[in-house]
Amino acid sequence: MTFKQFYHKFSIWSKIVSGFVLWSIVLWFAFIQLKESNVSLREANHYKGIVTKSFLRDRPTTTAKNIALYNQVFCFRMEGLPERFEVFYTDRDYSNLQRSIIPGEVIEIYYNQNGDVLQIEKGFLTLYGYDDHNLKQKMLAYVLVFVGILLLSLQVMVTINLLKLYDKISWLNSLPKWIRKI
Repeated sequence: MTFKQFYHKFSIWSKIVSGFVLWSIVLWFAFIQLKESNVSLREANHYKGIVTKSFLRDRPTTTAKNIALYNQVFCFRMEGLPERFEVFYTDRDYSNLQRSIIPGEVIEIYYNQNGDVLQIEKGFLTLYGYDDHNLKQKMLAYVLVFVGILLLSLQVMVTINLLKLYDKISWLNSLPKWIRKI
């Protein structure tokens, strides 16, 4: 086998393997998101205490072209906890939280190990519900599952076409005609 033939085979198989690795990573993150979205309030950390600080801040996120985008989030700190908790609403209307979470007042929060706020209660009033958080997490997980399945199907088509193009495999002829036409 010459170097050219080796490089040719290596390039084919590297394209195939890298595609399968990519979709498996996306699906792995999707299943992690699904697992995190199924956390119940009984399993979450619970704390009841005094709010020491509450404010709005712009949280920077970067895009693929290193363009800085800012999402406004509502932040607060509680006495006795080192974490700063953040709540994000897609509509960016934090007026209810700003009126309700005032420094010096007692609130009850439920949060997970990552510090994500699952629910905020003040007395008998729920300020930020578990359903809001759970919906956001599940939507992200479903989008990731969809993208992972789309990448998988594209990778299968690319793999079949690469193997057809280089005619290196004999079992391809035993596949149904509708697959061979892809």
